[in-house]
Amino acid sequence: MSLDRDSAMNIARVLTEALPYIQRFTGKTIVVKFGGNAMVDPLLHESFARDVVLMKLVGMNPVIVHGGGPQIGQLLQKLNIHTEFVNGMRVTNSETMDVVEMVLGGSVNKEIVSSISRAGGKAIGVTGKDGQLIRARKLQVSRFSPELGASEIIDIGHVGEVEQIDTEVLQVILGSHFIPVIAPIGVDREGNTYNINADLVAGKIAQVMQAEKLMLLTNISGLLDKDGNILTGLSTRQVDELIADGTISGGMLPKIGCALDAVNSGVASAHIIDGRVPHAVLQILEALAQMLEASPGTRITTAGLARQVGVSEAALYRHFPSKGKMFEGLIEFIEDTLFSRISIILNEEPAAAARCEKMLLLLLAFTERNPGITRILTGDALTGETGRLHQRVAQLFDRYETQLKQVLREAELREGLRPMIPLGAAANLLMATAEGRIAQFVRSGFTRSPTANWQDQWEVLMAGFFRQTVASPAAGPLVGQA
Repeated sequence: MSLDRDSAMNIARVLTEALPYIQRFTGKTIVVKFGGNAMVDPLLHESFARDVVLMKLVGMNPVIVHGGGPQIGQLLQKLNIHTEFVNGMRVTNSETMDVVEMVLGGSVNKEIVSSISRAGGKAIGVTGKDGQLIRARKLQVSRFSPELGASEIIDIGHVGEVEQIDTEVLQVILGSHFIPVIAPIGVDREGNTYNINADLVAGKIAQVMQAEKLMLLTNISGLLDKDGNILTGLSTRQVDELIADGTISGGMLPKIGCALDAVNSGVASAHIIDGRVPHAVLQILEALAQMLEASPGTRITTAGLARQVGVSEAALYRHFPSKGKMFEGLIEFIEDTLFSRISIILNEEPAAAARCEKMLLLLLAFTERNPGITRILTGDALTGETGRLHQRVAQLFDRYETQLKQVLREAELREGLRPMIPLGAAANLLMATAEGRIAQFVRSGFTRSPTANWQDQWEVLMAGFFRQTVASPAAGPLVGQA
């Protein structure tokens, strides 16, 4: 397949921007619960498979847990098997359990495996019964009985909860470079089979595997407040408050519950994601960055952004409840990109001066490659926006300066070097140098390169920056005060 120059450059840019994420998550386990409309929409199904294969190809370890409620319901209806629900859970007798096992462990599981294979990946489909991967116990359900005036225990049949996950089975699959695709069917010590909520299974697997992320793909736009706005970036305390005041209720409770349990058990982060539109968030943020670059001085509107993405404003708001949240998404992208690369610099470079130079050059080079996004860093694109966004940018720069200060602090311990001025002032000087060049870049209409003459200027800056406190860090006590 031949590409024109613009297409090739775009692909190169995307790959370059994706590199920090790839480096950050290489070798990490990502547990994904696959359900909702994406399972029955062929286009979304194939898009999901391609994403999973890509994750595996770049070194991540995706683990897929799937549901199948709509497919189970359809087959039960065809077989004229009556079904009912208690507290949102399907009452599962032996006859219904046979159908559940057939659908989840058979058709749905194997279709996902086939989709991954068609996308160029290698997957193995298993149920929780295979190798006793998921040890289950019968779920006890109670509900209030007006007749009794008290709660009563309801037998909902073969519906279970996770008692234990055998990680050995998963490790064998992952170690063989296959993607595990897991149907949420468990077995107890007596060999009885149970249908288990897929969200809960995904959460437990994320916990025991100490996954980096838990991702719950669903067919709704996300967690909403009472006004219908999408809530993002919530702490566990905020989630508890939303449950207490009734904002989180109904079918969202199990999802939030397993997400909370996962995070409290060591999983780095949990996300509830609208799986109805492939790559939607990245498309929106990319379009916003392009508009910032192409239209300096022009206020960005959601209507204009929607036209750029090729969707309605309503579709836009399914992913971001406001334009401010879109800007926050870009700020988060900037921060993740920069600090994932800083981690690599700190691991690879032992010398303090070289560390500082590479960190500042990283910032300057990033702004040079992303002029539109740079307008956010200088506040130029945030005129008229909320003070929260300006504060968020300030926090990013403060974090950067704090990292520089830490490098300078370690310089005395590692190399016997100390800045000529106090640590805080020294770190601020370095940061101010970079920020000034970035401001000049934006003010010049992106014509004045922030990296021009950098090497010469850095040598002048470093000429009188450090002083020696000891001949060698190991030679004896450190001399002098910061």
